[in-house]
Amino acid sequence: MSEPFIAEIRIFPYTFAPSEWAYCAGQVISIAQNNALFAIVGDMYGGDGRSTLGLPNLYDPYGLGVAGAGDGPGLTPRLVAQRYGAPEVTLTELSMPAHNHEPVTVAFAPPLEVVDTPSSDTYLCQSLNSGMPASINYKVPVPTDTQVDMAEDMLTEQGGYHSHENRQPFLCVPFCIALSGIFPARN
Repeated sequence: MSEPFIAEIRIFPYTFAPSEWAYCAGQVISIAQNNALFAIVGDMYGGDGRSTLGLPNLYDPYGLGVAGAGDGPGLTPRLVAQRYGAPEVTLTELSMPAHNHEPVTVAFAPPLEVVDTPSSDTYLCQSLNSGMPASINYKVPVPTDTQVDMAEDMLTEQGGYHSHENRQPFLCVPFCIALSGIFPARN
């Protein structure tokens, strides 16, 4: 392997960090033992900047993704060492676009025909009429012009405002940072 630049980050297929490399796991290390690394990254990833510096955390419990810094046409600006996104999100009324759940209903006039198999002119429904079976049946509608009130619980609030998984599929691989090597030129 060629000699890396100090602070260079590479992905390795191993279950260990090679010699003179450290996992990018957000750990805090001594400046006294890593002067060249501190000269390059400072305390932008943590540490107190006097006796310790932090390494980038690419192993947080949220499966942090890695993205380029900067901006471009149609993109939002991203800064080095800043964290973005969330592993889980909770949808609320404020986070959803305006919409409605207006049902399209048809009034039925007795008698309703109960059939055992679906077809293009039947509807899947469940009877709320106490005189009819409560099981789901296919019924042939007989439309009328009569308007009827829907049951009060026809449109009810659903869910429990719990967060849901928000990660894309990913592969876990170790990111490591070079603790020694060639000091990179700035220009």
